[in-house]
Amino acid sequence: MQKGNVIRTVRAQPLVLLCCLTALSYSPALFSGFIWDDQGVFENPHFGSFAGLVNIWSTRAEIPDQTHYWLLTHTTFWLEHALFGTNAQIFHATNILIHCANCVLLYSLLESYHLKGLLVCTFLFALHPVHVESVAWIIERKVLLAAISIFYLKRD
Repeated sequence: MQKGNVIRTVRAQPLVLLCCLTALSYSPALFSGFIWDDQGVFENPHFGSFAGLVNIWSTRAEIPDQTHYWLLTHTTFWLEHALFGTNAQIFHATNILIHCANCVLLYSLLESYHLKGLLVCTFLFALHPVHVESVAWIIERKVLLAAISIFYLKRD
């Protein structure tokens, strides 16, 4: 095994542990079904057809009883709805995976600044209860997507 591979393996181990602990800690959300106004996601008339996706991108495709326009969020909902229907577990699992990706990107960002204690900071971010609403509530995906774009753009 080459030296570079050993270094990558050592760096990957904390990230694998981080993602496993994060997924485990948020796993109860997988069995919570729809929370409060999550059901509105599936009442969107734009879901279910390709024309609906075009409408999401060309008009103000709102979720019923919401007055917001979340283009990327609605697109991910449309895609998941097209692939998996209204299975709440899939939507919750996607939110958990996005949060794990945010944690890995944060680790990468902190590592690029050569900060000490980056593992502690990343684990604190990953497991802090302040994120429960964003991860467990389907409609809050917009927060996770915003974070992933910030962490990704900041790392370079």
